[in-house]
Amino acid sequence: MRRNIYSPGAGHQPPLLVGRETQLTSWELMLDELAFRGRVGARDLLLTGPRGVGKTVLMSRFIDSSRRAGYEIISYQPAVKQAGLVASVVARAAERLDAQSGTWGKVRRSFENLAGVTLGAGGLSATLSLRQAPANTLTNDPSEVAAALAALADAARDEKPTGGVLLAIDELQVAADPDLSFLAVVLQRLNVDHPDARVAFVATALPHVYAVLASAGVTHPDRLFPSERIPVALPHQEATSAIVTPAMQAGVVWDPEAAAAIVASSNGYPAHLQLMASHTWDNAADGTTTLSIRDARTGIAAALASIEVSNFAEIWDKLPDAQRRYLHALANLGGEARTSELVDALQARRASDLSYQRDELLQRGVIHSPRYGTVALTTPAMAGYITARPMAELSAPDA
Repeated sequence: MRRNIYSPGAGHQPPLLVGRETQLTSWELMLDELAFRGRVGARDLLLTGPRGVGKTVLMSRFIDSSRRAGYEIISYQPAVKQAGLVASVVARAAERLDAQSGTWGKVRRSFENLAGVTLGAGGLSATLSLRQAPANTLTNDPSEVAAALAALADAARDEKPTGGVLLAIDELQVAADPDLSFLAVVLQRLNVDHPDARVAFVATALPHVYAVLASAGVTHPDRLFPSERIPVALPHQEATSAIVTPAMQAGVVWDPEAAAAIVASSNGYPAHLQLMASHTWDNAADGTTTLSIRDARTGIAAALASIEVSNFAEIWDKLPDAQRRYLHALANLGGEARTSELVDALQARRASDLSYQRDELLQRGVIHSPRYGTVALTTPAMAGYITARPMAELSAPDA
């Protein structure tokens, strides 16, 4: 086969992004309102959902859209529980100032105030490393960060009438508590002190992020950060289009039965949809212009084998027995169940007896809660892997 057109892997842009048109349109409209009304028109957005549903991909499209409008982008991916938000802003400034960017050059002094040092050639690097910006030189005043972002937004608007600043954070739930509370205050100070500033915010996070924010001391996080929940599965037609349309553009057609097999086996889960289509493509005969049901079955088997080794086994091996028993019960109930069903299956006395296991699995991203009182495996294909693990491997539960 010719070059593989599919793009499995975390954060990789698929050949065709489907099912996200509403979110992309809403973002464009928000940028327009932000240009007209400033922070009053902003919607500080959290893209939430389990891993593998395309949160980072969608945020990347938001970044692209904002950049076309003339926005300066400050992107940041926190390390687990390591503070670094201010350092990332400073490092981004240093990078652009070293490149002699006109927009950033206009606000040099504002960012020097954040760093407590002089920025410029030979100054701070853009590696987002706190070692390059000593902690005792970084500001701990959210008002100063808000003022610097507002000044940068004004400079961006001078460069392009629709310009502004976008602060984008990936995996917000792993950020350190001080960064989370600091971020909340920065956004609040922007609203209060700089209502005309064109500063937008977007982040990706696992669904339990609101509990993390509350634990960090953020008051009413659901009001400060509206959530756009990304569904686990694409509808059948959109999932089919995601694999069929790019192939047609490359001169290859899918047997409808083969495409249906991929969609069914992946359950419309975007990460597995791309992986199974990719393996099908790679396993097809050289020179073929049609992907058959035989190709699909081979690709599905190869993809599942890969997932079991690289994903399912790694997750399973790290779980304590109590969480494995919980997942065994859930898998045997079809991969989705009400709390009352799990209580019965695990012979628990009450739902609260399972709360700790449930919360831990939610935080790990192994399960999610599609609706109140219900939990489901994040990746439905994991049910088969779990039920194949003999219960005899598990030690007896505590009395």
